Amino acid sequence: MPKNRRTVLVALVAASSACVAAEPPGIREALAKWDTAQNEQQHKLYGSPLEAIDPAAYEFEYALTDLNEDGIQDAVVLLTGRNDCGSGGCAMQVLKGTASGFVYQSGSTISRAPIRVLAERRGGWKSLSVTVAGGGAKPGEVLMRFDGKGYPLNPTLQPYATAADLSGAVELRFMR
Repeated sequence: MPKNRRTVLVALVAASSACVAAEPPGIREALAKWDTAQNEQQHKLYGSPLEAIDPAAYEFEYALTDLNEDGIQDAVVLLTGRNDCGSGGCAMQVLKGTASGFVYQSGSTISRAPIRVLAERRGGWKSLSVTVAGGGAKPGEVLMRFDGKGYPLNPTLQPYATAADLSGAVELRFMR
């Protein structure tokens, strides 16, 4: 390979590596804390064995945005592991940002990108739109409105977004 091509290749690899963002501290821990609570609840209800939770094993993509306008970035997380996704999409978690990290706020099933933050606010949090498709769902974007406690569990049961709903929406950029 000529020297100038090698230099360009090295520069491209370096540039692409520089685009990888460091994972914000606390996301894995918040997911593990929520997962452990779910695991313990299933154990109590069904007598199922308790499973060890390894935060390092989570596969996910995340986007940071201030959903409740408190000046602290919240995290929208798409769990992408084989146990978290199906033909309809992947599990989505919304983690509230705090001064010391993140805490679980809400979870939804079968969500797909693009996910958008809407101008509308309900219950003190911005509404989202998530894409639904596959698994028998009519493809499209649906409205995910905060009800004071969380976002809806099942996006396929939510109303489809209109052009007016999506006006001014900002698409989240997910990172690994």
